[in-house]
This record gives sequence, structure tokens and C-alpha cells, in this order.
Amino acid sequence: MTSPIGEQTARVLKRHMERGNIRQVDLAAATGVSRKAVSDWLKGMLANPLKQEHVLVLAERVFRLQGEEKREFLVDMGYPDAILESPSTSLAVRQCRVVVLYSALEVRDKQYATALANLLKTQANYQVELLHQLDKIPSLTRADWIVFCLSPYSVYSAQLLDLLDSAYQIAQKNCSLLVGVSAKKLEDVPQEVSNLLSNIQVLDIENVRKELEEAFGSLLQQLSEKYHRPYELEMVTGAIPLDSAFYVERLCDESFKSCFERGDSALLIKGARQVGKTSLLARGIDMARRMGYHVLLVDFQRFSQHDLHSLKDFFIAFAELLADQLRLDIYPREVWREGRSASVNFDLYIRDYVLQPLQQRVLLAIDEADRILAHSFSDDVFSLFRSWHNDRSLRPDSPCHRLTIALAYSTEPYLFIKDITQSPFNIGSKIPVEDFDLAQLSVLNQHYGSILYRGELEEFLEFTGGQPYLSRCILNDMVIRKLSYYDFLLYIKNHDTALSDHLKRIVYLLSQETGHELQAAIKEFIKTGKVESQRLFSRLRSAGIIAGSVEYPRFRCRLYKDYLTAHFA
Repeated sequence: MTSPIGEQTARVLKRHMERGNIRQVDLAAATGVSRKAVSDWLKGMLANPLKQEHVLVLAERVFRLQGEEKREFLVDMGYPDAILESPSTSLAVRQCRVVVLYSALEVRDKQYATALANLLKTQANYQVELLHQLDKIPSLTRADWIVFCLSPYSVYSAQLLDLLDSAYQIAQKNCSLLVGVSAKKLEDVPQEVSNLLSNIQVLDIENVRKELEEAFGSLLQQLSEKYHRPYELEMVTGAIPLDSAFYVERLCDESFKSCFERGDSALLIKGARQVGKTSLLARGIDMARRMGYHVLLVDFQRFSQHDLHSLKDFFIAFAELLADQLRLDIYPREVWREGRSASVNFDLYIRDYVLQPLQQRVLLAIDEADRILAHSFSDDVFSLFRSWHNDRSLRPDSPCHRLTIALAYSTEPYLFIKDITQSPFNIGSKIPVEDFDLAQLSVLNQHYGSILYRGELEEFLEFTGGQPYLSRCILNDMVIRKLSYYDFLLYIKNHDTALSDHLKRIVYLLSQETGHELQAAIKEFIKTGKVESQRLFSRLRSAGIIAGSVEYPRFRCRLYKDYLTAHFA
């Protein structure tokens, strides 16, 4: 598919490439796209559109254009306003791209849309384009807001619905905001229309210009405040505070809430390293407290080597931690009977001294639950947890009937638990914690002041894999150092940052493992693209290094692939 714009783009690119003796591979490397995409650009095809951030990189870093020559290049490439948004000034106040879209079923539709567009063009903060059909797809893909003009007549037309549906699909894909405006009050908006529009406002075109200006300005101000809230930077490491503006809700948040409200006995929060398990658990704890639960929190990461020496040492440390939280007068050693097994002693103490005095429901939240899996006594611990689950059905009068256990972990339990029938990991409600998708990454970007351009989000997703810690770490560094995304990629090649510390830690963890089994597996994966066993794949996935399946493994993100490939080459 070609167009005059596509052909013009191709001619301009070829001219500058010939002038500078620049190859297609140079364009691909600089912009981060595939060579096929570059080939499509040079053929004038729109299957891989040339985005604004690509044009800026080509102008400044590939063709080395400046002044009027750069401005002329941007105009020829179809981005006359891009000079306002060069990567070197990406932290400046950026203009909001608004597309005013109308159906043209009535003359008044065009008049109203034109009035709105002209009004916005007088404002310094908006770049405005007026469209009456979807013949300029690139315009919509670049839009921050798509303003759809409605009228009492057009709102019932099939043509408008088709147009609106197409705009909605584009807005969803590009994380744009789609709003509707009307010159007069719409008495009855069809459900299929209102479902597609996030907001419908009535702005009377017959009012004086000042009132219209105030009304539309107020609407956009509300939207701007909603989607571009002010922020203060926070520490990236560790669990995200409950009041943080940087927490992004995912499907796992809703799953946790549903399972908890349903009264499930065991909630299994599973995810790779640094994916946000502890942050989710913290929000679950907060929800439990607000629902009247008494919360007991245990982090196995805090247990010392002495605490993990034997089953008895572990259970005593566990019980003492709960006794401290509840300020109990009787500690486990005082009622511990050597004639009983450690499991029986611990079970009786929990029932009689921890659960029985508490009349309300109890949430036992355990973080880093898989830390004990490598120890010989882990089967006894988890089989006891399972027995508490069974008691909810077998012994309704048991205090365990009021107990819910939430376990956060990374490792596949079946790799360590010998008797899987005694494991709580196959009876609880599983809540997988996944990396961010494009929409969630877009929300995080908005929390950081939309420092990434819309087109950069997809590349950023590929680079980080949507890994929450990586995503926050990079965006945080970009804001602190006042760097654009492309400048940041250049910066980290020659400077130590929190990101480089993170990568070095991955290599360190691989090298510290006994027998270097995982390090050998990574080297083999880099060489062949395969992982030889499900066990090794599960361990690498739990470590947060690879994703996919044992049949089709892949690096979790391009950053890990590039770094580990270079390190182990």
C-alpha cells in the first residue's frame, strides 16, 4: 500500500542516505526497528509507519541535520511540529496532540468541528488536526486525544458507528483518550455509542466564543489532570508504598480481591523476581484489615540460618514471631513438649494460643515462602498448612475455619516437594503476577509525566519486557538525569546506574549457585535457543531471566538478552 505521503517519505530518506553514504542497517540500528520496517519506509509502504520519534532520531543522530535543514526535513517527513519535541528537550512542556473527528452527515457537523478545531489552534498547548474520515490513520495513531463531534442526527447513523468503532480500536491500541462532544444535549445516546466513548460533553456552539472556550478548556483540563497527575519520585527498590502514585493495578489485583472476598482458604501469589509480589501482598493485607481481619505477617527472608537449621528451630522461630506480633504472654518454648513432634507442637500452639483467642477472621500472610523449599523439612511445613485447609471442611468448629493463608513465592514448588499430595500449592487459588502489558506501561509512563513518547512505549516494552522493577528504574533515571529515552540508552553504555547494578547482580547470582548449573544453562540457551529440561527452565523463569515455555523459551526482555549474550560470549 502506497500513498503520496509514503512516496515522499521514501524519496526524502533515499536522498539523505545517498548524501551521507548511509545504509539501511544504519537506520535500523539507530531507530531500533527491524530492517524490514526500514525497507518498507524506502518503498513508501505504510504497513510500518515512520513515527515521529524515528524521524527525530534520523534527523539528529543519523543525518546530523541542524537549523533550517532539520526543519525542512521534518516538514518533508510529515512532522512539521516535531521540532518542538526533539529528544534533547523531551522534558520540556509538550504540546497535546488533538484530532477533532466528525462524520460530515450534516453541514452543521463540519461547522461545529471546525469551530472547535480553530478554537484549539489558538491555544499554545495543543496541536490540532481536523478529520472527517479515517483516511489519515497516522494522524490518529499520533493523537493524545481524539475528540469526536456528535449531533442528534449523526448519533444514530451506522456510518458514525463504524467511524467511531474504528477510532476506538486505534485509541485502544495507542492508549489514546476518546471523548465525545455535542453542540446540543443528546436526549438518548445509543448504548453502542456510549460504550465506545469514555466521556461525552455538551458544548453549545451557539454560545459566545468565550463560554465555548471556557467549557472546552475545562474539559481538557479535567482530562489532563486525570491522565497527567503531578508526581514526586520515590525509591524504586522494595515494596511500593500503599499511598504511592506509581503503583499500577493489574489483573492480579482484581484476582486477589475476588479470591479474598470469596473466602478462599489459600491464596497463592506466584511470579518471577521483582515482578511485584510483595507490593500485591501489601495491598491484600491492607484490604484484609479494612475488612476486619486480624493480619499476621511472616517474611521467611528474615529467618536466620540458625532458624532454618531444623524443623524444630524453624517452628519455634515462626511461633515466636507470631507471639511478638500478638504480644502474647505465653511463648512456644514454655509449652513445647519434647515427647511430641515439632509439627504437633507448632500446630497446637497456633490453634490454642494464636487463633483461638482471636475471634475475628485471620489472614496469615507469608512472603518469600519458597525460601524454605530447599531445606529438608519444607514438606513438613507445607503439609501442615494443607492440614489447616482441610480442617475448614472436616472440622467446622476448628479455629482454622477462620484462617486464610496467603503465600508469595517465585520457585516452582514441585521441584522440591516430594509428596505433592501434601502440598498446599495444588489446592489454593493461584494468583499469577505478570509483567506489565502495553496499556499498564502507558499508565506508569503517565505517572512519570509521560516522559516516553507514544511510539517509544512499544520499543520500551520490548526492551524491558514490562518487568515492573526495570520499567520504574529506567523511567526514574530518565527523570532524574533529564534524559530522553534514546539519550538514556546511550548514557547507560558508558555510565554505572541502578540498571547496571541490577544486571551485575543477575550475573553474580548465576555465578554463586553451587555447581554453576544455571550459568551453564544460560550459556547453552544463548548458544542453541533451548533449555534442556523443565526443571532448569522453571528455575531460570523463577529467577526472572527467561519467559515463555520449555518448548519455546525466550529471554524475559531484550535488555537481558543483549547483556547476558555479551557477558557470556
